[in-house]
Amino acid sequence: MSDHIPFHIQVNIIKMLPVKSLIRSRSVSKAWKALIDSSEFVAHTLTRRSNQQHHLMVRYIDVLDREIKYVLVADDDNDDTLLPQQHEIEPLNQIEGSTVAGTSDGLLCFYGTVDSGLYKAVIWNPSIRKAVDVPMPNMLQNYQYDTFVRFGVRQDTLDPMIVTMTFNHDWNDCNGIDTVPWKVEVFTLSSRTWRRTLCSSSDVLRGDGVRFERSQVVIGGFIYWLGLDEVDNTVFSFDMVTEECTRVILPECLKYPRIYGNKLSISKLRDSLAIFDYDETDFEVWVMEPVVASSFTKLYSITAPNDGNINTVLGLRNNGAPILEIEDDNEISNQGSVAVSDRDLKHFNSIGVRGLSFTFEAHFYMETLLLL
Repeated sequence: MSDHIPFHIQVNIIKMLPVKSLIRSRSVSKAWKALIDSSEFVAHTLTRRSNQQHHLMVRYIDVLDREIKYVLVADDDNDDTLLPQQHEIEPLNQIEGSTVAGTSDGLLCFYGTVDSGLYKAVIWNPSIRKAVDVPMPNMLQNYQYDTFVRFGVRQDTLDPMIVTMTFNHDWNDCNGIDTVPWKVEVFTLSSRTWRRTLCSSSDVLRGDGVRFERSQVVIGGFIYWLGLDEVDNTVFSFDMVTEECTRVILPECLKYPRIYGNKLSISKLRDSLAIFDYDETDFEVWVMEPVVASSFTKLYSITAPNDGNINTVLGLRNNGAPILEIEDDNEISNQGSVAVSDRDLKHFNSIGVRGLSFTFEAHFYMETLLLL
């Protein structure tokens, strides 16, 4: 760019570039690199969510070799079809049984075991191809204990955060974790340390019938996930600033659907929490009002595509169209496939990704400069 163009005008032009162009632009000059690498500029790119390219990562288990597979898909709002690309995520080569903890602000967090049998997490930014390894604390996974891993990026500091929640299945025998049925530990990338949080003693987590599900979404500084309190469906949240746990009140029609054979799953629609209530043939999408917490509105209802039953509602594209796992009607048993709806919500199209039934997960992310 000509030296005759004032730098502040250059800055305004640079701010309009997509992330991949910004990465290349760092080599133009020292001034451009310093600008793009600055924390203020990285934060600015996160305010342009609507202008950034959105992506979808699908995790599933292959029917034949029973290996975990990942595909990455560019989520173009103007395209009713998605073109997946099989992808090997190099930072995961050193961990076994990789599980997705969550996604937030363009970062994806995985965890699994290493050769020593210990657990390790990997925070990865696919846009800039950079990853950070995080040693995990003692992960209790047995008949008595279970550990859930959450992930998010704090909105005020842009600090990636991993949260582990370990609970004792037997409420009456809690001596193994300091007589507290829940132990919650937090890791922040800025500190590089794990610490215990007061959320461990929260009344929100108390109750012999409290159980969590692993899927989560991050919205506005909160990590949300589904769970059960006895037989009632419940949404839990973790505030990444105050590190407090709370519950989201669900409408009566969503609290008890599992009694009738329905299932719930959680996702987000832009900056709103979305809940799916579904069975094999139909599903409803409910959205929490962004201003009034625990106030939900039914967005729409859809009948399953004719060529397969619904196994799981995986999430919503950036344009609001749902993504499903449907049961494949072919000679291979226990095989599901991923289908996406068109913008009119009338037809579903397979994206050509097939795997073991009920093993599909969809994780959404946008391009960012975090970890640069």
